Amino acid sequence: MQQRGRSRESRSKYLSKSSSAIINLTPKVAFHDLCDVILNDQLSEHIRFLRKFMDLFKQIDKNSDGIITNNEFVELYTKMNIVDIEFFNRGEDQEAKRKFDKEIDYFLDILDPFQCNKIILSDIIKLFMGHKVEILDFQTSETKQYFQS
Repeated sequence: MQQRGRSRESRSKYLSKSSSAIINLTPKVAFHDLCDVILNDQLSEHIRFLRKFMDLFKQIDKNSDGIITNNEFVELYTKMNIVDIEFFNRGEDQEAKRKFDKEIDYFLDILDPFQCNKIILSDIIKLFMGHKVEILDFQTSETKQYFQS
């Protein structure tokens, strides 16, 4: 019976030779170039996220001063499609409503600790970029993660 292909030993030698050839042919990237590529990618993702967020924020911030009220923050949070306010208004899930209220209170304690009813744009961005927020998807009753840092 004729043996097909190479023996295990010859395949192993062939693979080790070809692997070393591939490694030797692989172009080397300078560390600072790699850092530039990674940082540029991260920056473009932040810009992409912020563009959508800024469009929503501008809709809420009527006088364009970069400051919104606590009620406007709730409106912003709702427009981000994280929660379905109409779901609460129908009164279908009081536990979910309590969770939402608790979440909003938590955010407002961070964003407006002295209860001045003024929330600054940069504070909202820091909050959402720095926290991993798990929020219940009310249509599917599954927890989803938003704003991963």
